[in-house]
Amino acid sequence: MKISFLLSVFFFSFFTTSCDKEEPDPVAAIDISNITLAESFSIGQMAEVNVTITKPTPCHIIEEKALTISGRIYSYNFRLIDKAEICIQVTQEETVTVDFEPAEAGEHTLNFFINGDLLETRTVTVTE
Repeated sequence: MKISFLLSVFFFSFFTTSCDKEEPDPVAAIDISNITLAESFSIGQMAEVNVTITKPTPCHIIEEKALTISGRIYSYNFRLIDKAEICIQVTQEETVTVDFEPAEAGEHTLNFFINGDLLETRTVTVTE
């Protein structure tokens, strides 16, 4: 009788502790939700590219935006940081405008990075 009581207490405590696992809060991903480009591009014509970034909280800010050009490859790098220790976890979108000014005709690749991760790529054709 004692053994069955001890076994039942053991199993009861085992199942109650294993069912009460605490799961970490999910963290919303940083993402690019939209990129708006002109329909056509010409050499030397400055064009604006609108990039809509989904931030995991309103406390995340775009601290830096940088452009690296290598031939016909344009890499736009955005750096997001969280400025607050405590912040409501509600996704928020922010649109950032960057410039695209091609120097030669042909196909150009536009890469969009956030915190070093390549999230989107667009290929555009530039005419003379």
